[in-house]
Amino acid sequence: MIRLTREHLPNLALYDIMMPGTHGVDALMMMKQVAPDIRVILITAVDDEEIAGEAMKRGAVGYVTKPLDLNHLDTLITFQLTEQEGG
Repeated sequence: MIRLTREHLPNLALYDIMMPGTHGVDALMMMKQVAPDIRVILITAVDDEEIAGEAMKRGAVGYVTKPLDLNHLDTLITFQLTEQEGG
């Protein structure tokens, strides 16, 4: 994950909170060290205000719960990419 971020420097990443081997908030913090401007949206099956607050404090730009509302996710992604371009 970090290697791919260094190689491709994405503008936006989507991470699940529960990933094999790491927690989404930990992945967020690692990505912010490698690419401080990366925008990260975390996805989770559990609507946990404490985790959401921690994620936002650590630099996430969004916290989306499953089942995904794809229209909402599309709007969030579009907004973040537009904002990043200075739109």
